[in-house]
Amino acid sequence: MTILQEVKNSLGYYGDEYDSFDADILRSINTAVLILFRIGALKVQTVCNAASEWSDILSSNPSYSEMIKDYICRKTRILFDPPQQSNTYKAYEESIKEIEWTLQEDRT
Repeated sequence: MTILQEVKNSLGYYGDEYDSFDADILRSINTAVLILFRIGALKVQTVCNAASEWSDILSSNPSYSEMIKDYICRKTRILFDPPQQSNTYKAYEESIKEIEWTLQEDRT
């Protein structure tokens, strides 16, 4: 499964027939990947496209692969389709910050 497909599934867009927002979702995915690179969680700066696989970005930090996947899905949700409930939004933001902190601390 590609990064785009998995992130779309996490957003509730199942199947390939929902491709109207692919460019917007990819932009949010790439923002999340750039943040991970900036904080040192990824060793290679990568630009994802519709065909990008998880192995394209996770090879630089395989021990945190599930956390990185979760981060990209959560960050894309906040950027692309933020929750309308303020407490849900805050919960997402707090979990994103916790993942960022963990990934930053473990690289030192």
